[in-house]
Amino acid sequence: MLAWLVDNAATLYVLLGILVLCLAALWWMNRKPYYLIALGAVGVLIGLLIVVSLFFVTDRQRIRSTIMEMRDGVLAGKPERVFKHFAKDFRLEFSDPKTFMERAAQSIRRHHVEDIVLWDFDFEVPPDRAATARVAFRARVSGQGGEGLFLVRTDFVFEDGQWRMRTIHLFNGFVNTDQPIPIPIP
Repeated sequence: MLAWLVDNAATLYVLLGILVLCLAALWWMNRKPYYLIALGAVGVLIGLLIVVSLFFVTDRQRIRSTIMEMRDGVLAGKPERVFKHFAKDFRLEFSDPKTFMERAAQSIRRHHVEDIVLWDFDFEVPPDRAATARVAFRARVSGQGGEGLFLVRTDFVFEDGQWRMRTIHLFNGFVNTDQPIPIPIP
């Protein structure tokens, strides 16, 4: 329940804000004290939601943070910052994981990637950490080799106290978004 509140805090802020406006308007028109009491109660709810959002980190937030750390590792040219977030049983559809990591490490060190923009995250995080979490997002990657727009689908598992990426599938960002493509590593 707490994770749901934090993950949907923005929507709740809007709904509670609308309720505040309605209660304030009702109080202004009628000057009844119970509208002020209700207004105060909603204000307390908003305050509690802010406090909970500041101190409670959800699994969605942890997975997103992991993805951003991996992005930052690529941009910094530090493959170890990327690969530390791979699961022990990491696998790829089009390549051997060991070969992929070696080639990716070389590519990252050469720093071919200039910018990575990630957006449109879609999470399917299970209520228990024993199951696999699925995350899809859009990525725009630009570098010396040009620019690409991709749909990325990943699976995360909870290992050693943190979420780690088990699989990654890359899709064209415009057409054939249901057919995986190899990860373009020179």
